[in-house]
Amino acid sequence: MVSFADNPVVTDPKKSLNVSERRALLAIRDYRRQYATLTGFVVGPFRATDATILRLRILGLVRGRVPKLNLTEAGRIAADRLQKPKEAAR
Repeated sequence: MVSFADNPVVTDPKKSLNVSERRALLAIRDYRRQYATLTGFVVGPFRATDATILRLRILGLVRGRVPKLNLTEAGRIAADRLQKPKEAAR
């Protein structure tokens, strides 16, 4: 297992994740309403494809299945790092 400090997804998620993966990660952190559809998943107001959620699972950022997707510790750290620039700009 790779430590958090050596995992590029955790240390720099903005470069390692594409836009839909970043949005899905933040939506899983912020919203509890989750359900499956024919084309993927709905998490809060955000729609994600099966491939997006699968990639987050492979990277070790998300565990569980809809309706109980949860962030792992690495996922929480990555989501916090994604959110920091917005809070600093306020």
